[in-house]
Amino acid sequence: AVWDTRTKRAALTLVGHTDAPLCLKPVGDDCLLSGGRDRTVRMWDLRAAGRPLLCMEHHTDAVRALLSTGDGSSLVPISAGLDGCLISWNTRTGKPVNAVRAHDGAINQVLLSGYFESIVTAGSDGVVKLWDPFTLRLRTAMPGHTDEVTAAVSFGRFIATGSADHKVKLRDPLINEKKH
Repeated sequence: AVWDTRTKRAALTLVGHTDAPLCLKPVGDDCLLSGGRDRTVRMWDLRAAGRPLLCMEHHTDAVRALLSTGDGSSLVPISAGLDGCLISWNTRTGKPVNAVRAHDGAINQVLLSGYFESIVTAGSDGVVKLWDPFTLRLRTAMPGHTDEVTAAVSFGRFIATGSADHKVKLRDPLINEKKH
């Protein structure tokens, strides 16, 4: 549901997923992306009573994280899943533009690093990776955790990561990089 914070009531109920939605990403003021256990990414038009614009299917396991680059006609949704795949989508066709096996195991988080103009993924394989946002080509892999990376944030030239190994690491991709 999309909630009205003034009335504290649901303004819209978006129906379409066949299993639990796991992640949401607003796109501007009138569009919402959702990803779920049903292995789909859905794009919703909030101006048209929550009408679904697209149902994008390619993941083989649940969609855990979403990101969008661009806006309007240049919008590129990017999804990451428990299947370890990172996928960029064509919003006209609903088909993948690029799809890569990004991690050996689940992708726990996906975010954009403005400083490096890269997509950052955090995986259950203990590795953080930077990707070209247009081609999804691997730019840098940063191993270092001994368990899955559960959180990541990008600020300035640094990327901080948290892990099930009970550690938070501050990474400088200019130093801690393994080029590919």
